[in-house]
Amino acid sequence: MNKAQTVKHDFLCVGFAKCGTTTLQQIFKNHRDIYLPAIKETYLYFSKGYDWYLNRYYDKHITKKAVGEFNPCYTMAVNTRSTDSIARQIHQDFGPDIKLIFLLRNPVGKLFSWYKYALPYGWIYKNPADNLVPSIGAGFDQYVLSQFRYDQGQGRVLLDMGENPRTHYPLEGEYGKYIQSFLQFFPRENMKFFLFEEFIRDMETHCGEIMDFIGVEPDPNLDYNVAANEGKRAPKSARSIWCMKALSLLRHWYNKYVPYLGYGVDRAAMALENKIECCLTKSLTDHSQMAPATRRLLEEFYRKDKEAVEQLLGRDLSALWYP
Repeated sequence: MNKAQTVKHDFLCVGFAKCGTTTLQQIFKNHRDIYLPAIKETYLYFSKGYDWYLNRYYDKHITKKAVGEFNPCYTMAVNTRSTDSIARQIHQDFGPDIKLIFLLRNPVGKLFSWYKYALPYGWIYKNPADNLVPSIGAGFDQYVLSQFRYDQGQGRVLLDMGENPRTHYPLEGEYGKYIQSFLQFFPRENMKFFLFEEFIRDMETHCGEIMDFIGVEPDPNLDYNVAANEGKRAPKSARSIWCMKALSLLRHWYNKYVPYLGYGVDRAAMALENKIECCLTKSLTDHSQMAPATRRLLEEFYRKDKEAVEQLLGRDLSALWYP
């Protein structure tokens, strides 16, 4: 009997990146009734197949009540697959009854958070040394001006996308198109939406709603004092960025080619990776912010999508995000 016959998922948290998914995963990984892979953001299985995915990341016999995964890469794969094809694949492999969790955040804040997170990996500029920006705020302003422009003729802000897949990251703040793709294949009642700005203010209450949604009892031993993956690290040097790039490739290789050796092995590999990253980076002490003009430009770019989210959630986000 293979794992496809024994592992049945109950929920997936499919997005969005830099919206609190890692924090939520860190909380729920210790829940007594929930089984999660030891590796967060598993290698996307589409090219390898669903059976490969189950065999690579899951124990054969799982006794916990709910099985799930936190992986915003499912809504970050727009560079290689259409959002419709991703939703269709998940529907086909995980089944129509899977519960889907979405965390959303002001897309302007999401992009700024990603920018800070991406610098130590050398994802912003091809030349590693260029990622050693003297000022986070001013560097982000320059990045935005290099990617976005206001088109007078069309009366809207346009994104100039290059060949680098990381250039497409701003598109991941267009939540509406992703959600609409999933709505083509899953009923609305199978989806739960949370706003990052509200979630971080009262994580225990919102986690309780998620537990009720996926059908598990509250666990009094959970620790809600978690703030993970916040982009609080900065690159030490150009050499450290090269090392971070190599570490990313090594992680990719490990996830894709090393067979499942047990939950403990994967957990140890993740812990080792985190320790190496801490050695290659330093605490981010620069708390400068983007310029008001940069914020206004991005707000205009994301305005239509904000309206789509408001319609989907049935609420006005002007006070929480921007008017």
